[in-house]
Amino acid sequence: MKTARKICSAIVTAAFVVIIASPLLVLAVRGAVEPYGRIPFTAFPPVEALSTSSSGAFEQLASALLERSQLKKTAITVRNTALLRIVRQYDHNNVASGKDGWLFWKDDWFGGECQKQYDVEMAVSRIGAMLDVAKASGIDMYFAIAPDKSTLYPEFLDPHFKKIWGCKQQSAELLRSAIRVEAPQIVDHLTALRSEKGNPAGNILYGKADTHWTNFGAAIAFRQLLAAMFRDTRAMSPPALTGKLAQPPADMETTMLLVGNGYPESEIDIPAEKKALASVAEFDQAKSTLVLHDSFYNKVIGLTDPFRHGAELNFDADPQEITKAVQASDRLVVSRVERAVVNSVLNFPLSWPNTLGKALVARDELAARECRDFAPASGSPRLQAMAADANGYLTTAPDPQMVATVPVSGGVGKIPCIRLRLTLKVPDTFEIFFSPHSGQDGAFVAGRSIQVPLDVGDHTIALVLPDYLAGRSIRIDPGDSGQQTTLRDVEFGWRAAHDEAAK
Repeated sequence: MKTARKICSAIVTAAFVVIIASPLLVLAVRGAVEPYGRIPFTAFPPVEALSTSSSGAFEQLASALLERSQLKKTAITVRNTALLRIVRQYDHNNVASGKDGWLFWKDDWFGGECQKQYDVEMAVSRIGAMLDVAKASGIDMYFAIAPDKSTLYPEFLDPHFKKIWGCKQQSAELLRSAIRVEAPQIVDHLTALRSEKGNPAGNILYGKADTHWTNFGAAIAFRQLLAAMFRDTRAMSPPALTGKLAQPPADMETTMLLVGNGYPESEIDIPAEKKALASVAEFDQAKSTLVLHDSFYNKVIGLTDPFRHGAELNFDADPQEITKAVQASDRLVVSRVERAVVNSVLNFPLSWPNTLGKALVARDELAARECRDFAPASGSPRLQAMAADANGYLTTAPDPQMVATVPVSGGVGKIPCIRLRLTLKVPDTFEIFFSPHSGQDGAFVAGRSIQVPLDVGDHTIALVLPDYLAGRSIRIDPGDSGQQTTLRDVEFGWRAAHDEAAK
């Protein structure tokens, strides 16, 4: 009896040792695997931490070794495939399953929260202001939004996860409502894709296991953008197909380490598509076009083919390279996926203090060198938290403001400019708010403005203003701090309008 117990105990011990040691054995035999699942491996702890038995050091070592073992990667594959194919519910690594094998990227749903109306409206107003500033500086700018997958295909969302995606449609409609009011010139690709979704041909527009649209969906969206640019392309033929099915890898399937190789989608006839797009270039009168985009426009076949001189950059490109490209371009296309629009515009990389904003300000300042006939503003401005003295206007409290009326030139083809001087004792953000295109003059709203971050010292600001502001009010905010900033020599001038690029 004692011998049997010893044998059983030995078997249990051996099994335990095998289970514990197997990841290390596999790691020793097969070597470390490459990072997977979009999550970086745990770093190995310092040798000193191990030698002194620092708290958590050995747990960190164990995690680092286990994550690099093929055994754990295989176990994850088995688990995720079983959850998706058998249990039919999956919620890990920012991926959630839907109906009929569809997968969704959970960033689409903002952590289950509804987007705030104030943030959405401010972001859309800022896009509208950027489009106005770009036009004033001589750039024909377009802002395009690629819809989230769950916005276009809500019927495939799993009710089991409604607590996470329940606010998605409300947030999507809030964005579109703000666009209709604040910036209707935005190219919302949801319009074209919804129309194509109703086509009896039934081409898949987004990959079932991918966050992005398919090549066919991208081609439909790109035609919508071209139609907004060139009147002659509005009757452009649909994307040519080979009649075969392609099966490209799917990013969420790769993230989950699933057993599979994508899902079938309509295969585009690439030579025919590139030829059709290249034929549009004969209508392009812009000297140069820059397309600044995220991963969605990477799926567009022949992205720069419709332009006489086209270039493309991703948002992660060198900011100085982006600024130089914007300064040298006559046309700018900015594309962002829906889920990233608000945060990108309010924070990074599309806000005024960051990549796109800095590039547009630099282009506007460059255009302002052509402004002439500056003269002091007529009439007395309306002041808040500011007082006039012998040196100009001194801020006296936080949130100082000056409201002035932009003069009317009395001539044809002239765009208003503004020039002023500032002295700052602390770093701050200079801002000019624009009246709306229509409606009440002086109805300033958050976002409809241009911002210029400034350091301590003396500054001369010269900018070309949107042409519609002639005869309307602007609000000059020297900075939010109100720390004895001095504003002086506020003048308005004029710049000759350049011929607008053909659309």
